[in-house]
Amino acid sequence: MLAKVLQKVESTDAGVKEMKSDFSSMSQLVDSHTTSIKQIEKQLGQLSASLNQRKNGSLPSDTIQNPNKDGHCIAIATMTGKILTDPISTSTKHEQVLEQAGRDEDEAEHVDDLDDAHPIAQPTRGKEKEDLVTKKIVVSIDLTDNVRHCSAIATRFVVHKKEDPGAFTIPCTIGSIEFAKVLYDLRANKNLMPLAMYKQLGLGVPKPTAMRLMITDRSVKRHVGILCDVLVKVDTFIFSADFMILDCEVDFKVPIILGRPFMATGRALVDVERGEMKFRLNKEEVKFNICMSIKQPMT
Repeated sequence: MLAKVLQKVESTDAGVKEMKSDFSSMSQLVDSHTTSIKQIEKQLGQLSASLNQRKNGSLPSDTIQNPNKDGHCIAIATMTGKILTDPISTSTKHEQVLEQAGRDEDEAEHVDDLDDAHPIAQPTRGKEKEDLVTKKIVVSIDLTDNVRHCSAIATRFVVHKKEDPGAFTIPCTIGSIEFAKVLYDLRANKNLMPLAMYKQLGLGVPKPTAMRLMITDRSVKRHVGILCDVLVKVDTFIFSADFMILDCEVDFKVPIILGRPFMATGRALVDVERGEMKFRLNKEEVKFNICMSIKQPMT
């Protein structure tokens, strides 16, 4: 029983010691806080003293004293560093008017002294306005050039319109057949002959080719072959031409189409206004009326 009491007493002593150590640490913490508070009070006092010493109109970061209300500025420094020492004019508007009037009187006296000088004629705007209102100003405009230009345009010869002369067709002979009309087409880069007409002429075996032809209706057709060195008689001239044989329907009015290669071979000249076509060979030439071709059936 006594042992238990002793153990409780010892545990109580240990708890008391721990409480004493806690109290001592708390006392140290309070002392440190007290010291910090005193330092803050000291800093606040210094700040208050500095604020009381600074004059009105200045900032805490100012290193140069603000000259406001302390006197007049004598020097002015520009952005470029140039110092202006001239005093600022504080004259009133009334004083400036009096000074201007004095300068005008001096100038008038100076002008009176110049009696021998030649006067300079100055136009008066009031007179100009009056003349404009009463239409006294005479405006001189030379219309000769304009009238001559207009008359030249009016009397210039105007070309009369012409109607469509029609297709370029002339007669020719191929083999034993005479064609009353053969179409000359400047848009065609090949000479074309229908397959039926080729069989009727019996001009030999055409050369096979893989070339294809696009018709004006956007359809694509394949040639039967190319017939080379076909003799074409135009009036008294005989030219050599290559024809593409095309399996198509025969237009008996214009069965054959001659393109640009044949015209270049015959050195053709076309006068659309007169409706004439010329073929030239060396120094000779033949002329055709393309609008009034000979109308005769094939034989």
